[in-house]
This record gives sequence, C-alpha cells and structure tokens, in this order.
Amino acid sequence: MPCDVRHETLLDLHVLHQLRRKGLSEAFLAKMARSFDEYAEKFEAMEHALAANDSHAFRAIVHSMKAGVGTVGATRLFKLLECVYNATDECLVLHKDDWMPDLVATFQHTQSALHAALTEPDPLRSER
Repeated sequence: MPCDVRHETLLDLHVLHQLRRKGLSEAFLAKMARSFDEYAEKFEAMEHALAANDSHAFRAIVHSMKAGVGTVGATRLFKLLECVYNATDECLVLHKDDWMPDLVATFQHTQSALHAALTEPDPLRSER
C-alpha cells in the first residue's frame, strides 16, 4: 500500500449519522450509495492511465473521486486516494501493480460497509 491506512476507519458512521441528522432522507442516502457504486468504473480508467504512464490523467480521476468518497465517510479509501494522488510520477509507475489491487479492494470493502450501514438503523442515533 502506498501509505499505511490500516489504522484508518473503513467507514466513519459518524458522518452518515450527521447526514441523517441534517435531515437527508434515506432515499437521498441510497442515491449517494448508488453514486458511490459508480466509482467502480473509474478504477478501470485509473488502470489504463497508469498503464499508459499518464500520471496527469490518473490524478484527475483520483481527484474526481475524493470529494464523494469523503462525503460518505469512507475514511480509509479517502486517505489511500490522497496518498496515491500525492505520490511522485516515479512512484506511481514503480508501484502501480501493487497499488491498484489495494485501491480496488479498499473500494469494495467500503462499498459493502456503506450499503450495510444504510440498510441498518442508525447505530449512533441514541448517542448524545
């Protein structure tokens, strides 16, 4: 992994709790999850950019993902995207075969956690 993000929370439930407290409907949160699902397509584009040694295109894709990932509280994925975004061109080329599987796996785990969190009652609702 480009950075050690294992200690980062996969999905910050406090973020989802705050979105719910702000009055966002469950339907809107489900729409956010579907939008998050669409990021799966971006990983193929990221791989193509790295295969072509096009770090500019790679960083543009990563940048386009960071805001949405942060909005849903996907802390670990956000930190990982931030790390690869800030990597030097040489590091991107050198480590692309290691980093892409980590990015994809982190996305998939986050995706599952997000869908699970949105189908369950808010576990933080009773907290003050």
